[in-house]
Amino acid sequence: PIMHTHTTTFAYLFFFFFFYLFIDIDARVSSNCVDVQGVADVSCFGYNANDSTPFILKAIASSATTIRFTRQSSITLWIMSPIVVERNDLTLLVDDGVELLALRGSYHGVSDIMLKFVGCRNIAIIGPAYGMTVPPTFRMWQQDYADHSLYKPSEHRHAIGLLGTSNVYISDISISQTGGDAIYISEAASGGPSPSNITLQRLYIDHAYRNGMTIASAQNMTVDDVYISNTNGTSPQSAIDIEPAFETSTLQNIIIKNSILVNSTGGQMTFSLENIGNKSSSVDILLCNLTLIGGGNYGIRIADLGPMELYPQAVQVIIRNVSVVDNARDGLLIGEWSYHAAHVLLQNVTLSPSSTSLYTNSSYPVNFLTGGTSSSGPNGNIHFDALTIVDRSSRPWLHAEGPYPVMDLTGDVKVFTPQPGIGCTFLDHTAIRSIVNVTLECNPKEII
Repeated sequence: PIMHTHTTTFAYLFFFFFFYLFIDIDARVSSNCVDVQGVADVSCFGYNANDSTPFILKAIASSATTIRFTRQSSITLWIMSPIVVERNDLTLLVDDGVELLALRGSYHGVSDIMLKFVGCRNIAIIGPAYGMTVPPTFRMWQQDYADHSLYKPSEHRHAIGLLGTSNVYISDISISQTGGDAIYISEAASGGPSPSNITLQRLYIDHAYRNGMTIASAQNMTVDDVYISNTNGTSPQSAIDIEPAFETSTLQNIIIKNSILVNSTGGQMTFSLENIGNKSSSVDILLCNLTLIGGGNYGIRIADLGPMELYPQAVQVIIRNVSVVDNARDGLLIGEWSYHAAHVLLQNVTLSPSSTSLYTNSSYPVNFLTGGTSSSGPNGNIHFDALTIVDRSSRPWLHAEGPYPVMDLTGDVKVFTPQPGIGCTFLDHTAIRSIVNVTLECNPKEII
């Protein structure tokens, strides 16, 4: 009996020794990788040149609050499958020259996202100091996703998704070749918490498939010093699209400033507010110090807001110190926008659409389209404070068309045109005469 007891005890000790040695190795590695400040290098958890997803997941699941993708002589490329993050208090530091690359042949889910943060608080993705010659990059395989013999069609294969997140800071990274948006910001589901306290700063976004950035719901959000170029693939193909996803979505205190938007196939700036409903809070958006260059369509499009009885909350859009240059169609398009429901202020804005594009004869510096599915009444409630039109073609600076008139259009406008007899006129094709109270200064001598 004594021998049996000793043997049993030895067997238990032997079992727990090997359990600790092999089975619990991940926990010990995790503990050893995280320093006393809560910082861990992802490479400490492992690295695979073909797919490092398991090691990135281990780093995220660890006790680290800061995870570093450091540049090493043998490691600059991190290949990853879609990752969902649902924890709080996480900072990702990415060294210059490091690339996070979507695993080629993966992302077959129509909503697969490289990094999707769901319901998280206190999240940051930070590159090195601005101005590094090789900024860290998130890159996907857009040409593969667009091949429908390989992938189901989708516009939702984003690089970064912020769903119901709060206290987020992303800076000093580049994002390219996405299968959807570079960055998508929204509620996780209808009625869920809106993303809040979001700062996106010093970003370079190139060749996004749907939009460079979609803001579907956000509260207290700042976009500062971003460069978005060459958005092309599937509608709306905008540099930045502000488009609520649900009737409960929030668009409060959103500021987009000090940025350059270039050559989007759709519009450079799009407001599509059709889903704003009586369950939403007030809308408050400011565009400030922006340059919009080129593009295959309009410069700024504001549309899809119906009558006041459907949208009882205040809707205010301020566009200040913005230049729209050389876009192919309308400089400013106001479409299906009920003047009862919202107020738009353009302050120190310059519109100079292309005078040589294929659409010059069918587009205008400022164009109103009334009626449609969203609006059942007049368009307008827009004020111009020092609007400047520079148009080298011979077309009216202002055009309106549709079953309803334009009303409450006020302010001061300066038009530079080679033919003032045409360029300084308002072409009204609405069924009911529009009411425009604008002080117009026509000075073709100053045209460049």
